[in-house]
Amino acid sequence: DCEERYQTIGDMLVDLRSQVQELKFDAMKRSTQSQEGAEATATSDELITAKHKTSALSPSAEYLGGVVKRHKLGVVIAALMFLAFAAIAYFAYFARDSASNPATRRAAITSIAVLPLVNASNNPEAEYLSDGISESLINSLSQLPQLKVIARSSSFKFRGKEVNPEEVANALGVEAILTGRLIQLGDQLQISAELVDTRDGTNVWGDHYNRKASDLLAIQAEISRDISEKLRSKLTGDEQVRLTKRYTENTHAYELYIHGRYHWNNRMPENFHKAIEYFTQAINVDPKYALAYAGLADCYVLLIDYDVNAPKDSSEKARSAALKALEIDGIL
Repeated sequence: DCEERYQTIGDMLVDLRSQVQELKFDAMKRSTQSQEGAEATATSDELITAKHKTSALSPSAEYLGGVVKRHKLGVVIAALMFLAFAAIAYFAYFARDSASNPATRRAAITSIAVLPLVNASNNPEAEYLSDGISESLINSLSQLPQLKVIARSSSFKFRGKEVNPEEVANALGVEAILTGRLIQLGDQLQISAELVDTRDGTNVWGDHYNRKASDLLAIQAEISRDISEKLRSKLTGDEQVRLTKRYTENTHAYELYIHGRYHWNNRMPENFHKAIEYFTQAINVDPKYALAYAGLADCYVLLIDYDVNAPKDSSEKARSAALKALEIDGIL
């Protein structure tokens, strides 16, 4: 019965403490009566005095051993006292740890929006990288259980704008905002990211990553893992796998894929054709790249709606590419 359940561990602990004291007092009373052979019950004042005295006692092994020998109830008493004091010590420890660590007192973040990374390079060609990394982070964090992640179509509306995290959070209905910057210098990538709890404006996490462009896949996995550790205390093995899953180990194939996605997201017929070229190149580099096949399927589907000159077999090509993606991913 839900109505009969304890609402907090604190409520249960209060009852446990009370029950332990009652059992200790009852055991002491029975022991005293047995030793003295007294049949009369002690007076009320004496009982109160005895109860206060016994509540101050620590459960020594000698006392409990004597009770167990004299009373069948002693075994139950000893077990309950052990469990109760263990529970008290356990929760007292974590209460103290929580009091000394502000991060543990923070209410869990259950919703987040990943804003597109700002391309701080003096190179417009790096735009596909900042968008691609942002979209990959959205997809990765979406694998975390009980975490609402705003879709790309909503969060990317703030691309290129000076934003106030609190205002964005209110507009998107989330508790936290992830922002960042990307700089590409030759074959070097510099990425900074910051997670803000917009409920109180606190910077929950922030870090900088300086890596080679060839380590792009590893960077994304590292950022996702770092963020997840701030959002959740611990992930199961299956959750870790889903969070850091890679559909390819080939960085060049991945770059071709996010280049294709960059053009696909522009939603123009000429961009769809460019995207098809990039997805096809990604498949040539890695024939087992399921996401690249999914990208092809997306392009052919939208070509039917956007381009009057779309190939007549676009529908069949979309179906074939989609089935191939599902087959590689082990769904079919």
